Amino acid sequence: MLGLAWMALPFMNKPPSGDKSWTLFLNAANFKGPLAFWLPETWSRIASNYPVDAGRGLDARPGLMRSGAMEFNKVPWFESSDAKGIVYSKIPKLHFPVDEQGNTLLMENVTALSPDALYASVKSWFNGGSPTAGAFDARSGWTRLSS
Repeated sequence: MLGLAWMALPFMNKPPSGDKSWTLFLNAANFKGPLAFWLPETWSRIASNYPVDAGRGLDARPGLMRSGAMEFNKVPWFESSDAKGIVYSKIPKLHFPVDEQGNTLLMENVTALSPDALYASVKSWFNGGSPTAGAFDARSGWTRLSS
């Protein structure tokens, strides 16, 4: 199993962008820790041509976890039109590993963490406070454990 989290951390603060650098953390048998982050300008750049979005991107606002999702990149697809000109597209059948009961586990022990889990201690440290422990504070989160 691979554990992953996207956490906002205050690595950069270059106005007009906010200070949230969305950081990918992984937890695997051979690696545990931060892997990469998105610059806040990635999210605020859209406001340069659309001022109504200023301060409304993920550089300045929290990310919200509402449900699980899957993203696919480069799935081969086919497109064709019928005699009436209606366009149809099709992708190959997707296969997932299954257990003895025919079930696939996509996510387990999903936890929603508040900024107090890591962001607040890093920001305090960068502003002259005590160094952060560098670990997620699980008391600042919510987990719905499966029964």
